Amino acid sequence: MLKSPSFQSRSLPYIITFLLLMFWVAMVYRSSLNSFPSHVHAWTQSDRYALTIGYLDNGFGLFKPSTPNLWPKYPPEIMPEKLEGITKADLPLTEFISAKLMLLTGSRQPVFHRGLNLVFSLFGLMMLFSLLLRMGAALPMAWLAVSFALLSPVYAYYLDGFIPGIPAMGITLAAYYFFYRYSETGKTSLFAISIGLVTLAALIRPPVLMALPAMALVSAFISGRKNVGKVLLISIVGLTIFGLYQLHNHHLAATYGSLFISRLMPAESFAEFWELMRLSIGNWKLEYFSYVHYLLMIFAVLLLLIFRRTLTNTPRFALLIAALLHLAAATAYFVVMAKQFPDHDYYFLESFFLPLVLLTAVGLSLPQANNMFRKLMFGLAFVLTTWLMADAALASREKRYTTQPWDMTETTRRLFDGSAGWLDEKGIARDAKVLVFDSYTTNVPLLLMERKGFTVI
Repeated sequence: MLKSPSFQSRSLPYIITFLLLMFWVAMVYRSSLNSFPSHVHAWTQSDRYALTIGYLDNGFGLFKPSTPNLWPKYPPEIMPEKLEGITKADLPLTEFISAKLMLLTGSRQPVFHRGLNLVFSLFGLMMLFSLLLRMGAALPMAWLAVSFALLSPVYAYYLDGFIPGIPAMGITLAAYYFFYRYSETGKTSLFAISIGLVTLAALIRPPVLMALPAMALVSAFISGRKNVGKVLLISIVGLTIFGLYQLHNHHLAATYGSLFISRLMPAESFAEFWELMRLSIGNWKLEYFSYVHYLLMIFAVLLLLIFRRTLTNTPRFALLIAALLHLAAATAYFVVMAKQFPDHDYYFLESFFLPLVLLTAVGLSLPQANNMFRKLMFGLAFVLTTWLMADAALASREKRYTTQPWDMTETTRRLFDGSAGWLDEKGIARDAKVLVFDSYTTNVPLLLMERKGFTVI
């Protein structure tokens, strides 16, 4: 009689995976975890950190975010009588929780915001690992799929940063895990959890909403007559919640203005679109993924072709189709936001990254380590490719944290570092409004002066 695996043996892979992730965090992120937003896209990151400080100083509540900058970048037609820095923003859940932690501890340090993003990242990676084991992947291949995501240079850089796409992606990975569970069992409650999670993720960062129709379409197709109505109803509820928040955001923008871009930015011609795509690839191709990542993706696609017959009518096939639909939606997103991609690498994270990770994960889950030779080969492949991807990610991270002569955001940060204490010494009250000329960014000087005011950019 066969014995079922003990709790210890079933939990051991998760414990090992968590410890490996914590080792990577301790090795790589210990020096940056309490750093003020700096270097690549520090402008955007500092604006998100400013939302945290806005909650801490103003206490407006989750649905009324603000920053120290009192003049919105995109002002309303009629300015309010009292300028409070309130702005339209994607749901600042990470910023709100970070502010609460600051309030509890009495500290304004960036470690709370960075640390919370890091926690969401690790949560997502553990859910990805759980998904791989659920698909029946060999343990080294499950680790390899996690390494593939973790060691993408752009993801490794923002992992402990301030952009909302990081927690949104972690939550979406959890949503895909429950979507896969639904594909296995047909339990509507699991589908509801997946839609609930992806709706929350989309409120935090709207581009990840593209995962919701992908899951809904596949689930409606595989559901029996009894469940298809429930699947569609749950999906509509998720979309409705998302839509209601966008209406609230529109109200905030119309009443107070917005610090953040809220319009589509497509190319104006096919020639411009082609040029924007060429620039995006030229600027970021080895920041999106290393050469080893691209080889692993090709290998995963080959595995999908080799094992295509065994995939049909399986939960893995449902996940594969959902990932392909997600990828198609990401392509459409690239078309309507093409002007942002050449200069903003994190737009790739919020669009193409997740479906490519999922497609690679499905491919890597297919070969089985059913003898000692395969176990050895899979283990060696995991060690070698992870080492090469880690080397590329660390090299990219070091380059990104090297101050360049053109880095005006970092120059601004250094100029205003320590300015809060200097203003205190000069008797400038904490509630005084400050005007900053040649600020370059909307919030960096105000954050470092720990005062509200206006910036001339």
